[in-house]
Amino acid sequence: MRLRRLVAAVLSLGLAVCLSGQDLAGAAKKEKERREKLKNKAATVVTNSDLAKIKKKAAVENAAQPRTEMQTEGQAPPDGEEGSPPEPAKKPTAVGAEPGKGLRVAEAEADAEIRRAELQEKFDRAKERVEFLTLKMRALQQQFFSFNTMQSKEQVQKEIVETNLKLQAATAEEAALKKEFDEFSAKNPIKK
Repeated sequence: MRLRRLVAAVLSLGLAVCLSGQDLAGAAKKEKERREKLKNKAATVVTNSDLAKIKKKAAVENAAQPRTEMQTEGQAPPDGEEGSPPEPAKKPTAVGAEPGKGLRVAEAEADAEIRRAELQEKFDRAKERVEFLTLKMRALQQQFFSFNTMQSKEQVQKEIVETNLKLQAATAEEAALKKEFDEFSAKNPIKK
């Protein structure tokens, strides 16, 4: 019974190896082409003095409190205004329209944008996980075929099977997140 399971695992692994990825020669050819494209391009060197010249600004800004012109230039506000927050900008509304309706639309757009960013981030993480597991799978397969002792191969084979299961789950998760992101983007197109 164990022998059958082992044979089934080896056969499924062999099939996965045959169906997965590119061969070494193909990878080398692609890398050579990539290097040829970059050969004539000049490299940009960034020094500490270049970094010192760059103006620093906040990574995250509060959308509810727009920055004043003096704050964007890096100057402090006048003495009387230091503790008081700036007055929020009011959006004009159409004549006869509900006063809060424009605000609700803006909030809905902001919520949609936040949701889109969250979905994009989740999708990117899932994509990175798939790439990582694919890379790990290839390394384990290479390790499996380079060993000479059967005991070492058994351990590597177990890791390959576990990684393959994780890879399948991650691929399914990535596909589901991509579908969810695409559906959300279709329902809520980016407005500029």
